[in-house]
Amino acid sequence: MRFIIRSSKPTVKSLQQHLRQAYGAGSLRLVRRISVLLSLAAGEGVTATAQIFAISRQTVYTWLKAFMVQGPDSLTYRRPPGRKAKLTKTQRKQLVAWLEAGPLAAGFDSACWTSLLVQQLILREFNVLYNRHYVCQLLHNL
Repeated sequence: MRFIIRSSKPTVKSLQQHLRQAYGAGSLRLVRRISVLLSLAAGEGVTATAQIFAISRQTVYTWLKAFMVQGPDSLTYRRPPGRKAKLTKTQRKQLVAWLEAGPLAAGFDSACWTSLLVQQLILREFNVLYNRHYVCQLLHNL
């Protein structure tokens, strides 16, 4: 069974405008998604469109359904929020202040910070245990 999907001219113009914006932003994922929707609007079948763009038919249907339900709002990709940070912004600012003051000012005998010392400082002051290998990444992010 073959379904024909028709789109109004304003919808196609809106998709073309979003496509230009996606090109300008360098968002290849969004360019591909909009191109699939424009292909369907041009009269291509779902199977042919899936083959042209090397994606599954289910993906085509999912993108089409999202566009039909949410409209242009479905044409945005959001980053997953990820894991909640263990330290608050205030705690990170305080950690930076301690790190800049040096390990002697923080009560350690060493004159040089190591990942183990920073790990101990965070555990002592904030009662938060970081893996010593992640401490290096945390310091890089700070």
